Amino acid sequence: MGFPMNVMGLFMNMEEQMSEDWDNGFGKLKKLTEEDYAVEKAREELAAQAAASEESAAED
Repeated sequence: MGFPMNVMGLFMNMEEQMSEDWDNGFGKLKKLTEEDYAVEKAREELAAQAAASEESAAED
């Protein structure tokens, strides 16, 4: 970092100023990943049900 940033770092706590933004961002990221996981899990369950249905139809 340059000299001005070093001096500014003495008087400002950047972690404190950014913590709310980080928390909001990570909260959104968590929500998106959980939604993607739920969608993928539902697709897998539907595919398994369809495969089971096709097997039972083929046996008849």
